[in-house]
Amino acid sequence: MDWFATGEVVELDSSEEEEKVYWTTDEIARAIGKHRSTVIKAITGRGGKYDSKLPATKVQGKTWLVKDADAREFIEKHITRGT
Repeated sequence: MDWFATGEVVELDSSEEEEKVYWTTDEIARAIGKHRSTVIKAITGRGGKYDSKLPATKVQGKTWLVKDADAREFIEKHITRGT
């Protein structure tokens, strides 16, 4: 039975969760403790602070999606450098 039939919210076991494919700029910003504009600058290359652009796909207006592997690498580098 699904949620619509029962009205119950069922928490999935961690083994049942889907693998994360994309991160939004907001999710990455929360992970590094910065504002989303910092992540957008890394994507667009504005500000000249980053060695290379963070690969991303623009999907709607101001929404960017970053593949999981690229997001995790960016987060790791950002946290390690502390910038």
